[in-house]
Parts: sequence; C-alpha cells; structure tokens
Amino acid sequence: MADEPLQGLIQYCAATLGVDLKKCGSVIEAHLHAFGRGAFSEEGFWQHVCGELACLEPESKSLWSEAFGVVCRPRKAMYDLAETLQKKYKIAVLSNTEAPAVKHFLSYRPELFDVKVFSCDEGVAKPQARLYEICLERLGVEPQEALFIDDREENVAGARAIGLQAVVCKNYQLLVRELESLRFNMGVARNPGWD
Repeated sequence: MADEPLQGLIQYCAATLGVDLKKCGSVIEAHLHAFGRGAFSEEGFWQHVCGELACLEPESKSLWSEAFGVVCRPRKAMYDLAETLQKKYKIAVLSNTEAPAVKHFLSYRPELFDVKVFSCDEGVAKPQARLYEICLERLGVEPQEALFIDDREENVAGARAIGLQAVVCKNYQLLVRELESLRFNMGVARNPGWD
C-alpha cells in the first residue's frame, strides 16, 4: 500500500546519526527483522544499532517513526482499489513492520481494512506461515477463500505454501489485469497514475 521504504529510512537515519550510509544500512538490516517481529523496542533497536556503529543514540523520541513519516507515501491508487474490493470482500492489511511505523499505516484510510495484522504485534513475520494464519483466522476465512497480494516473491511463496491464492504486485495495471483474470469484477481505472 506504500512504496518500499527501507533505503529511504536508512538514508534518513544515517544522516541523522551522522554515520556512514553503507555501514548504517548493513547494521540496520542486521537488526530489522527482530525489530519488525517485536523482539525488542525501538530503544533496544537503537542500542544495538548505535552500539555497533559506535555513535550516540538518537535524540528523537522515535527516529524510526520520524523517518517513516518523511520517507513513506501511501499509493492512493492501491487504497482506491482496496475501497473498490471492500464493497464485495473482506479486506486485510498484513504487514511486516516495526511498532513505530504502525501509526503511519493506521493514519491513512484505516476504515478500508476489516483486519489489520502487523508482524511487530504478533512475534512472527512473512513469509512464516503463522502470520498468514493469524490474518485468515481474524478474517474468518479458509486459505482457499482468500487472495494475498504482495510486492515480494518470497511472501507470495509463503502464502501459496499454506493454500492461499497469491499474486505479486509490481505494477498497478498488471495487478488489475491479474485480479480480473481471477474473476474479480474491478470496475476501476486502468491507469490511475501509479505504475
């Protein structure tokens, strides 16, 4: 529902911390999966990261949230698509994300989603089967009754492994065609300005 933010987040954090971009990126990426599973708080995350970078911890109350707010922009067309689908189907957001970023997901049209599942709240992350199962349970549907859309091949493969229909979304127009081929009646613009 938003562009992949990681490189922008790393750039913002490296500049704020005053550290080398490449080294900052490798250290953040080394700890990000645990942070996204809720294994430690943002304070713990920065203790690990800044300890390895030998720099001062951020002064900001939530540098990750601050960076997320600057870097991430919702894809309006994707939200409009969710709104169209919501007229006939239950809709969920299923995201690998860190606790400070959740408020950003919930700040833009949260009413479109019947269920919201975030890895940081559940202690597991895509492509682990349990996260998909939690989402299905909350939606009240069986895997074969659901369709999973993601921009990462490994997450789509994880969904398929437990019986979900799943498609990779790299481009809005291709996604709409894929949904129509799966017999979803879209009635949406084919070119909303995002691709």
